[in-house]
Amino acid sequence: MIDGALTFGGRQHLGLHYEAFAQYIYAREEVTQAARASGLSEYDVMMQVGLERLSSAPLGCLRLSADNLRGLWLMYGASHPGTADRLNAYVEANSPLPLFSDYGVTGPPMDPVPSRRIALFVQPAVLALCAITLIAIFAATIQGLRGRVWPALLVAGLCGLMVNGNFLLVALTGISKARYTLTMWPGMMVCAAFLIWPFVERLLIARKREAS
Repeated sequence: MIDGALTFGGRQHLGLHYEAFAQYIYAREEVTQAARASGLSEYDVMMQVGLERLSSAPLGCLRLSADNLRGLWLMYGASHPGTADRLNAYVEANSPLPLFSDYGVTGPPMDPVPSRRIALFVQPAVLALCAITLIAIFAATIQGLRGRVWPALLVAGLCGLMVNGNFLLVALTGISKARYTLTMWPGMMVCAAFLIWPFVERLLIARKREAS
């Protein structure tokens, strides 16, 4: 069902709803009964089931984590003008969706996704910041191996590590919602500012020398 969506943004949107559905709604009665029978907490029962699923399909887990990581850097993927209308039509045509229909949901289990033109600008901007964080990490690492790191570049590299480390943790353990990307916005901006600053500083010094 998810793989049938025509775009990555569409697959990501459906995947988010199915992951949340599986965590909070699916088989809750069965989980409660298993917890009572085993003397474990519902959390421990779900953890056991989850670990069994992960061990039985490790490549699927890696693919899901990779998609989550990609989704964190592709904000508003479902709201992109090239995706929203196609996704809404796909959901309507296939409703009631599998699993959801077993719980009495007769229509789409989600509101129609609005098309947002701002996604046309936000996605390239966030992807540019992704490139900046990776460049900062790479440049700081190279300078560190050479035994000398500019202070500004060190700050940029650490911020890049913080942002990408946070996204990796979210991708492995959670879902790729836009709010998780927005929490790292300050770190991205600090990374970009400190990565660019040494070059700006050199340019300003050069201009002062020329003026004098």
